Amino acid sequence: MAAVSSSSHRFTSLSHGGLTGAVPSSVLAVEQFVAERAGDAQRLVDTLEEASQERHLRRRARSWRPFGLVRCRVSKARTRKVKQRTLPRYTSDEDFDKIPVATRMAAEQKGPGDAPKVRVRKHWRRPALLLRAHAWAAPPVASTMPRYLETHVWHAKRAHMENLWGHRLASKNCALGTRALYRAMSQHCCAHDRSYVQLVELFGPESLLVDVLDQCGLDRKLLLAREVRAGSRRMRCLMKACDAERRLIGPTCFLWSPGAVVQRCQAKDLAKHDELEELPFVVDVRGENMDTGELASRLPDTKTDDVEMISGECVDAAPLRTGMKLWLWFHPAALPEAVASLNWAAEQTRGRNESEFLQVSQQATPCYFELIGPKALEVLGRALPPEACRSSPAATLWQEIVVAARGQRLALPPGSVLTLEVEESRLTSSSTGKMSEQPRSTTRVGKKDWLARWPVEAAMSSRIWVDEPAEDGYVPVMLIFRPGGKMADVGAGVDVLSATGVHRKLWLRSHFAGARAVGVHDRHQLLADSGLPEFPFDFPETQAGERQAQLEGSESLRRWTRRPPKKRVNFGVLGMAAPHLPDWGSLPALFDPSGRPSICRGSQFQLLTQPRFFYSQPGLLPVALFALGRGVPTGRCHLYRPSKEEAKLVTLPGRATRAQGHLVTVSCPAPVTETPTLEEPLHRNQKLGRLRRQPEAAKVETIRSLIGFVTSGGFSYRHGRGAGVGAVVAQILGEIAHEQTGDWDHASWLWLWARRTTSLQYFPVLVQCLPDDQGYG
Repeated sequence: MAAVSSSSHRFTSLSHGGLTGAVPSSVLAVEQFVAERAGDAQRLVDTLEEASQERHLRRRARSWRPFGLVRCRVSKARTRKVKQRTLPRYTSDEDFDKIPVATRMAAEQKGPGDAPKVRVRKHWRRPALLLRAHAWAAPPVASTMPRYLETHVWHAKRAHMENLWGHRLASKNCALGTRALYRAMSQHCCAHDRSYVQLVELFGPESLLVDVLDQCGLDRKLLLAREVRAGSRRMRCLMKACDAERRLIGPTCFLWSPGAVVQRCQAKDLAKHDELEELPFVVDVRGENMDTGELASRLPDTKTDDVEMISGECVDAAPLRTGMKLWLWFHPAALPEAVASLNWAAEQTRGRNESEFLQVSQQATPCYFELIGPKALEVLGRALPPEACRSSPAATLWQEIVVAARGQRLALPPGSVLTLEVEESRLTSSSTGKMSEQPRSTTRVGKKDWLARWPVEAAMSSRIWVDEPAEDGYVPVMLIFRPGGKMADVGAGVDVLSATGVHRKLWLRSHFAGARAVGVHDRHQLLADSGLPEFPFDFPETQAGERQAQLEGSESLRRWTRRPPKKRVNFGVLGMAAPHLPDWGSLPALFDPSGRPSICRGSQFQLLTQPRFFYSQPGLLPVALFALGRGVPTGRCHLYRPSKEEAKLVTLPGRATRAQGHLVTVSCPAPVTETPTLEEPLHRNQKLGRLRRQPEAAKVETIRSLIGFVTSGGFSYRHGRGAGVGAVVAQILGEIAHEQTGDWDHASWLWLWARRTTSLQYFPVLVQCLPDDQGYG
């Protein structure tokens, strides 16, 4: 035994060597020994032949499996008709991409000849497998397939689905007509799943987070405001790129964590522990073969960082860091550009502060949906009853809000945050009860001080900021109360944020409580109806807005070319400069080198105090417009400048007046019965026969000069006339304001000529400058 323990003989294996059968004096490391012999065991299993059975016995033995039978598809190299209905014929690799996405995702294994196996339709149509195949993933792992929301199965049975911005989203509700949609919005409550809005998390010291966002165009004073910094208010702002042009990326909402958060940072390079080279399978626990210094160096140190196993190796775990968290919500159309700008700003900040840490990551949770309408709080009070919440100051405040919102519209402070701990078992029931059956609060509401000043305690102590499993049966839920727009209250409501599993339960309970689900186009129609802009449709100066406009223009051109040549509209004869896509370059304004328009967006305060500054800008101004009488300003509608003689043809509805030191404006003027009309003459030199004989096409000159376009619009059943959002040249709009009102009062309503792309008739529309805080993103 002494010879075995000597350093001249090393024990390397139990199966070979000069010491076969000898028992060493140390303890055998079982895990490493099994890992070394795993290869031999696998080779033994591979040599065994599979017992052959009859086909009917194999079918019967495998029929219990949930994925059904497996059918092998023919090889791609052959040209053969596939019998499956969902698979088309293909002869090349390009045709292989035409196979449905769900079929390709179901082929998890490879058959003979590298031919993917196609499971039966019953397998890949299961809801759990569909959601798993199209689940959210980080950008390095994310695929090109559209992502499914957690409520996808619920929406797929009740709405038209459409691929938008990398997601499979509900476009329009099949059960809601136009009248039912407006009735639900004006009298009841509408629900819209906004989980497709991407969440970006910044984690690090407060000073570094402020520096990063300051480089991206966010106001430092707004970031460090007392209520905003305390985490009790969510604010909305415009984010810009970190370059010399400072171009607009899009609107974003941000929210601070109430306090410091402790979590592990994502380490890029993890240092590995030194392995024991001498004894790969045996650990000398007695320390007979090492000296005292070596033994002390291998003893565990309680002051070192934690370790974790990665691929069977012991590595250093990511260190625990304490810092602040900041959540940023971006539209998926602007996410790549926003993340690139944040990463660039973070690298610049890290270069100046090498000792500090800063982490930028995309998160899948929390998901959220929004409730819109006058009864949003009443419906949420039934879906999220106060008695299901854990006792806390926030739960007491929520009970007072539910009692105060019964039967009346309650306007809470804009952007206020309320965090609750809800018992998860209470969310599985589909019974929400009536408002009269809910227990009333025993505490006295009083003067409702929380309406004037939101308490900071309402957003404190929430586990939603920490990624921890719910072990006590309570799950965190965050409520963010959203204000209405300046011109309409269609945006008023509440956002409900929760984890992935709780999101679907709250959505179902809100539906049972009386909320009407609306799709993406339904929501866009409601906003355009009230004259509120929405990203990316009404932001043509951004890359996302340009891509959206090109997509809509290509679809319009496709519908136009699908008609026979004799049935197509000749836009040249009608004098239309841009029938399919707004041509911003044809307007008398300066543009950036990228070809996108330069739109000057300012806050309501800036428009009130600096009207001449905005009218003197070389770009365009966003405007909200309403038809004065007949006529509907739809998308791609052209806006023209009235002549000086026509300035007094329309009586403007009202002007801005000052009452007790505040500026009061007319939000929505009433329609009139008699309006001036104008007709564009036919441009006969643009007929196809003459164009073929002419070597060069003559330029089309309309009787009124083109000064803008309508980006979104339609007929408003709420106002009984057309409404929309567009952009007009700023300098020309200032001249029109001076001609029609005699001063530079921006709050006054002005009128312009509008004409649809397929019509010769001009109709008057009322326009007003639109501040950037009208929409809520």
